[in-house]
Amino acid sequence: MQQLEQQLKSVIPLGGKLGDPVEDLGPVLLFLSSDAAKFITGQLLAVDGGLQMLGA
Repeated sequence: MQQLEQQLKSVIPLGGKLGDPVEDLGPVLLFLSSDAAKFITGQLLAVDGGLQMLGA
């Protein structure tokens, strides 16, 4: 498990760390549940530290 974690960390463009649900996902969820996001529909927001842009 630790080897897989190290491999993931080495390819994440933003920060080289695994995401933290509170620090990284929490703000996105708060935004999406607020009135500020009331006009957003049918979107996929990747909270993955940039992995998607690498085609991962």
